[in-house]
Amino acid sequence: MLLEKAKEDLTEEIIALFIESIAWIHRDEVLLDADLTTELKIASDDLSIFAMDLEKHFDMRLTQNEWGRINTLQQAVDLVMEYRGVKLSQNSPEPGFWGKLWDCIK
Repeated sequence: MLLEKAKEDLTEEIIALFIESIAWIHRDEVLLDADLTTELKIASDDLSIFAMDLEKHFDMRLTQNEWGRINTLQQAVDLVMEYRGVKLSQNSPEPGFWGKLWDCIK
């Protein structure tokens, strides 16, 4: 119960940060499981700003591999929770935007 409340609070905090970082998206357009690039149509430069803001806000230093798993805001929430030491059960997700981008520039 406590973990669920903490996750809900963290989710709302990340959504607010996402909206602030992207600057043109409205709260009612944000879906946790929507693909950031294909469904929400977020450009890579906007996602880079969000990534930097997320790292700064939560005082994280994420690796390319960790960012490579991010495709949705739900995955961003899960990553922050993992970074904070919360063990989550995960299926191996398809590489996210950052992983795809990294593969393109390798």
